[in-house]
Amino acid sequence: MMILSRRRANALGALAASLLSASASTAGALAPAAAPALGATANVATHGYYVPAAAHSTGAYNSFWKTLLQGGNPAPLGGPMVTFEILAHPRGAPAQPTDPRMNPYSLHPQATFDFPDILGMVPYTGAAWLEIRSDGQLDLETSSTYNASPNGEQQGSSYPIFNTD
Repeated sequence: MMILSRRRANALGALAASLLSASASTAGALAPAAAPALGATANVATHGYYVPAAAHSTGAYNSFWKTLLQGGNPAPLGGPMVTFEILAHPRGAPAQPTDPRMNPYSLHPQATFDFPDILGMVPYTGAAWLEIRSDGQLDLETSSTYNASPNGEQQGSSYPIFNTD
């Protein structure tokens, strides 16, 4: 059992209160940014990340494949927001300026995102590789492609996220 001094307990209480108030103030932590014109890019190309495989597609026996993407802005509270966009490039093809992209989003410091079907948001149907561009560091934690069967079972594979920095 861990025993805390009164000073340490007060400091932890203050930290928890500040995190809760920050959490409440970042309820809209993931906000759409201005969308670029088709074929144009948002000014978010300082950092780059790649996911080699993603899907939004039907499969055998009424299954449906989706790709989960999770991450966040690791900047400390009071730090900079990060704006990012996600592009879907068809599997086996090089990137093209007209490839589908999700509208850019801005993420507050310490805020996270959870996109259970990222290609459904882009929107893109089929298999693709993902390019993520941001104007600041992102902490991309998970990318997994999974089969969401009608009976609720899920199975799939995790894929690495490559950082180009």
